[in-house]
Amino acid sequence: MEATPLLVFFLVFIIGYLGTMPFGPINLSVIDTAISRSFRSAFFFSLAAAMVEVPQSLVALHFGLSVSRWIEESWIAKMLAVLVFVGMGAMFFLKKPQEEDKKSTAQGDFLHGIFIAVINPQAIPFWVVVLAYLKTAQHLTLSTHMALQLILAFLLGVGFGKLFALLTYARLSQIIVARLSFVGLWMNKIIGSILIALGLLHGLRSVI
Repeated sequence: MEATPLLVFFLVFIIGYLGTMPFGPINLSVIDTAISRSFRSAFFFSLAAAMVEVPQSLVALHFGLSVSRWIEESWIAKMLAVLVFVGMGAMFFLKKPQEEDKKSTAQGDFLHGIFIAVINPQAIPFWVVVLAYLKTAQHLTLSTHMALQLILAFLLGVGFGKLFALLTYARLSQIIVARLSFVGLWMNKIIGSILIALGLLHGLRSVI
């Protein structure tokens, strides 16, 4: 398949959007931000997270399997991932529903998004797998050796796919809480439980 900027953008956008759907620390944090603060706060959080994923995907594009293999095989990386998941889960689980940040700022929400995205670099192995599949299936071969406009289309697709997926989470969570008010009272414990379960599952998979 011949690569064009438009094709690369839309293909990567769709893959990035769908790849953000499974629960993880970033999209669960967006849900919490949208419910406990506002959609505006969730937007700046999502924008920051999307911007962080852009260079992470560039790392995957350039270094490929070597970086992914280190993340998957490194005992330190595995333990850090477990600690991040369980630590964030415990914070959400112990957080009281009324503990809302009424004084949140765009800068604070943006920095919060950067922090959460940086300590959760799952985007690197995700894009390594995606790029490897596209290449082996002979659908499309993407690398840092292709034309600059194709690289830019790839990075824009990554960023906008992530951003729109996170904003979808933010909007849907607000709609659900507005219709089912009791969900908001239990949301912190729900998010915390999911993160702790994901962390324990990741730890279990690491030792098996």
